[in-house]
Amino acid sequence: MRALGPLQLQMLEFCRKYPGRHTISPDWQTRRVAQSLQRRGLLHVTDCGMSTATGQPVLMVSLAACAS
Repeated sequence: MRALGPLQLQMLEFCRKYPGRHTISPDWQTRRVAQSLQRRGLLHVTDCGMSTATGQPVLMVSLAACAS
């Protein structure tokens, strides 16, 4: 398995520093980073549909129990 990249580490550190669920409206790169961390079992990512205010997709991310 490859090492985590800088964006993956940044997202993981944010979730460790501020525990709980976070709602984000990601661009395609942030979405891919969150999904890659989910595949590794480090984050829980839930697709929450579209934002009514911005029309952008919304994800809810939280740190997986094994990564805390």
